[in-house]
Amino acid sequence: MWQRGALAVLCGMMLFGCGQAENPPVADELRVAPDIAARRAQFVQQDLRADVSHLSDGDREALRRLVAAGRAVDEIFKLQAWAGNPAFAPRVAGFEGADAEAVHDYYRIMYGPWDRLSHYEPFLGDEPHPPGAGYYPEDMTAAEFEAWIEEHREDRESLTSLFTIVRRYGPNGQELRAVPYSTAFAVQLDVAREALIAAAEATDNESLRRFLRLRAEAFLTNDYFESDMAWMDLDSAIEVVIGPYETYEDQLFGYKAAFEAFICVAQPEDSA
Repeated sequence: MWQRGALAVLCGMMLFGCGQAENPPVADELRVAPDIAARRAQFVQQDLRADVSHLSDGDREALRRLVAAGRAVDEIFKLQAWAGNPAFAPRVAGFEGADAEAVHDYYRIMYGPWDRLSHYEPFLGDEPHPPGAGYYPEDMTAAEFEAWIEEHREDRESLTSLFTIVRRYGPNGQELRAVPYSTAFAVQLDVAREALIAAAEATDNESLRRFLRLRAEAFLTNDYFESDMAWMDLDSAIEVVIGPYETYEDQLFGYKAAFEAFICVAQPEDSA
């Protein structure tokens, strides 16, 4: 659905939620899966290149800005994958030993200490993967969530929204509240928003300019409908998908959309 003609991926970041980082789920000594090197070896790094000679100078500058926006969105996904990533990452970075490179790489690839190719079994530590990823409090059960909504039906829309995370509030943390993505990820979205605005100012393509401006506004308002409609009208040599889309990361309810970014360049000869 996102492909127009033959597209070459110039920069693709599949990003599948933020609040306070939770404590790392492992003891002081990291337990590492004994086959970590073999797991890492499943992935081979490749350079994906695209011919951009047919792009205008303005579109090339827009492309550079879009890559910057994608990197900011990647930081959001790290938080959506697991709210504990910021606290845990330094421990992984400090890991030394024969398998250090494999440990560092596999943690980066998996966006956390759980193996996505093996039903989220831990390859660092022993704690189980939270089914709600970074979207909900890790100690919150589905029954607790549903009971809260039943007792506070006015909260249903916000708590089940595609574009909110759920956090605990109140003296005992027993109150569940929805935090809009625009608030939860304000720091990262501000970076992405500025990059999109700069890309919109640089590009020569009016349909791309309109989409980027509307998507930048959506990062502030948490309302993505109008920019989604503008994406449908996109007619540009630069193809960009950026924002919250798929809900697979939320394995608790499937309510929450994950941030992701794909940036592609149409290849005229291949398309012909």
